[in-house]
Amino acid sequence: MPLTFADLERMPDDGINVVVPDVVFLTAAQVERLDLDAHLNFAPALVVDIASRVSWSYDLAIKRAFYERIGVLEHWIQTLW
Repeated sequence: MPLTFADLERMPDDGINVVVPDVVFLTAAQVERLDLDAHLNFAPALVVDIASRVSWSYDLAIKRAFYERIGVLEHWIQTLW
């Protein structure tokens, strides 16, 4: 089951409230809070996005701002080129 995480607020500029990162890292304490039957409703410790030339600007601007707003501690972007 893929993990997603949702935020209760909406981004004012484009309405994002659910994103699907390529990789998330959860601490041991976060794993204990995990409900596999629902969306991840808290910010993971680390989010990794694999960016293509097409998605790079979206990942860097929109998604990064979203992750910062909900409290993700680290956001890495790996490029494919």
